[in-house]
Amino acid sequence: EKGFDGPILIDTGTSDQFIDLLKPEALAHAVAERRQQATLRMQPGYDHSYFFIASFMRDHIAHHAEALWAVMD
Repeated sequence: EKGFDGPILIDTGTSDQFIDLLKPEALAHAVAERRQQATLRMQPGYDHSYFFIASFMRDHIAHHAEALWAVMD
């Protein structure tokens, strides 16, 4: 309802066994409705495993570092 005052980055695997619970389409709708600054990425072939997390961890660390630097400027 309130959103977040900053950019968000979310990755979801297209083969995630919990995709029906995660509801990425509902999140995309809420983000658009709220006009939240967000990058929502669907990663083909990935599930909810360690390998999924390990594959995109660098992107998320860079995303958070960039957000922190923006706050400090």
